[in-house]
Amino acid sequence: MRLRLAILFSLPIAIVFAACEPAAVPSTPATPSPPAASVDVEPSVPDVASTLDPDWITRPALTCGDLERRFPPEALAGIGLAELGLDPAAQVLRTTIAESPPEGALPGTGWQRVIDDPVGVTFVAVGTGDSPWVTVAVGVINGTLQATEVGQCRLQPVAPSGVSFAAWWLDPDQPAPTPESAEVSILVREIACSSGQSPEGRILAPTVVVGAEAIAVAIGIVHRPGGQDCQGNPNHPMRLALPEPLGTRVLLDAGRYPPVPVSNADPRP
Repeated sequence: MRLRLAILFSLPIAIVFAACEPAAVPSTPATPSPPAASVDVEPSVPDVASTLDPDWITRPALTCGDLERRFPPEALAGIGLAELGLDPAAQVLRTTIAESPPEGALPGTGWQRVIDDPVGVTFVAVGTGDSPWVTVAVGVINGTLQATEVGQCRLQPVAPSGVSFAAWWLDPDQPAPTPESAEVSILVREIACSSGQSPEGRILAPTVVVGAEAIAVAIGIVHRPGGQDCQGNPNHPMRLALPEPLGTRVLLDAGRYPPVPVSNADPRP
């Protein structure tokens, strides 16, 4: 079962910060500022003793991987018809779809125009193969309008500068949570490159949003300073304290979009 964040946050909710032991949309889609950044200055990197503003998960800005190219979840709402557009960017999209190879064929329909600004146009659609989302970015290269990026869209909510959302799941070597559980054993893995180092000491206090049908949790990790190698990061065990017993609710990883139910299986091998 996959519960969309929009469904979760249509329910009465209370926002709480869990402790852990050893952490109006414009009619034309545009690139929004991240939800928690209501001022012109990018927020400073949070202190590890703090937690993220809940707006970063309840009102996320989304990206396909390029943190400078962001769009609101509303840009993905409704029936995608962007491939039927009459403008030059839509024509480039149709040409790119038609020329995509069989092994990486792009869907012919269902495209959303999520970003349209002076830099270029970004289209996103639900994928047809192993990739859940695909993207085509259109811009000007050497004076010619053409596709500048084609392929998988690693759709994710944007975290504050200097922070990334971790992958987390239930620790398979510990007892599974029950309706009475107010504390859960989990494993956390940093997604950002960190030269294979442990995230211990850099994990922010989890941000937890409690609803009637689900409890959504996002865990942020402050990046290590300087350049880092991408050699795979270790799993880090933690105890996640819930503000109240789990009951019959689903635990969701809100560091992904849409938020997904967690299990004892590693979601990102």
